[in-house]
Amino acid sequence: MVELVSPALCSVAAYCSCVLLRHARSQVELLQIVLLQDPLPRGAIKSIARTVTKCSPVSVHRLQAPYYQLSVTADVTSANLHQPDTFMLTVIQQALGIKTRIESDAEKEVLFTFDDGPDPLVTGKILDMLDTAGAKAVFFVVGNRIHKAEHMLREVLDRGHLIGNHSYTHWLGKPPSSAREYLADIEKCQQRIFDACGYTPVLFRPPLGAVNLATIRTARCLNLQIYKWSFDTNDWRLRDDDTARAQGTELAGKLAHRDVILMHDDNVHTPLVVEEMLRLLTSQRVDLSSFVSAKTIVTNARQSA
Repeated sequence: MVELVSPALCSVAAYCSCVLLRHARSQVELLQIVLLQDPLPRGAIKSIARTVTKCSPVSVHRLQAPYYQLSVTADVTSANLHQPDTFMLTVIQQALGIKTRIESDAEKEVLFTFDDGPDPLVTGKILDMLDTAGAKAVFFVVGNRIHKAEHMLREVLDRGHLIGNHSYTHWLGKPPSSAREYLADIEKCQQRIFDACGYTPVLFRPPLGAVNLATIRTARCLNLQIYKWSFDTNDWRLRDDDTARAQGTELAGKLAHRDVILMHDDNVHTPLVVEEMLRLLTSQRVDLSSFVSAKTIVTNARQSA
C-alpha cells in the first residue's frame, strides 16, 4: 500500500485530512478521510459518502472529539490513479457540497460563468453575444460593485441567465476565518442583489475559490450551493485584443464535457474570448444552456413559493 498526500489539499486542510491507500492487486481504493464533526453532522456522513463514491460499505469511527474517520471502498478510473491528488480533492469537495462541474445528460454540455461584475460596458457586450449563440450563463456579482451597473442585474435575469453571490467585499487575501464576519459579508451581498433586482441568489462562488470552515457554514446557513469551476480561462490576465482572440480559439478546443468555465466580465478583452469560444462551440453543437434553464425553473418555483 502506498500513502499519497499532497500540498494540493492545503485548501481543505483546515477541516479534513485524507489518505488514499491503493491495493495494487485488486485495484480497489480505500479512501480514509478525517473530518471535523462540524460542518458535517455524523448522521449525514454515510449517506454523503455513498452518494459521492457510488459504493458501499462505508464505515465511520469516532476518534478523539470532534473528529471522525470515514473509510469508504471505491473503484476509480485509471486516469484518476495517475492523478491521486485531483481525485482526493474532488471527492472531498463533493462530500462538502462544493461543485466544480455540472451534471448533464447531454452528449456535451459546458457552463459559462462570469465573476467580478457587473460592469457597465463589458457585461452588456457579453449578454449580447450569449443571446446570439443561444447560450445561458451564471454571473457571480460582487456586492460593492453593483452600483457601477445596477441596471445590468435586471437585464441578466430578463435574458434568462442566473445571478450568483460572489461576496460583498471580494477580499483578495486570506478570507475571514470568523464565521460571523464571513456570514455578514455574504448576507450583505444577498441583500444588495435583492434590493437591486428582487432576486435572491442560490449559487455562491467564494472569492478566489478559497474555502474554509466559515465558507461551508455560511453556505449552509443561507441555503447556498457553492460552485467553483473546472476550467480557468485566465482571461483576467489579457491586455490586448489579438491575444484574446487567439486564446478563445485555443480554449474552445480544450473544453471537456460538464466543464464549468471561469471568466470575468470586468475585463474589456474578455468579450473577444467569449465571442470566439461561442463561435466554435455552437458549430460543434455543444449544449450551452440546459444547466441554467433547468436551474432557473427550480429557483423561480422556490422563490415564488
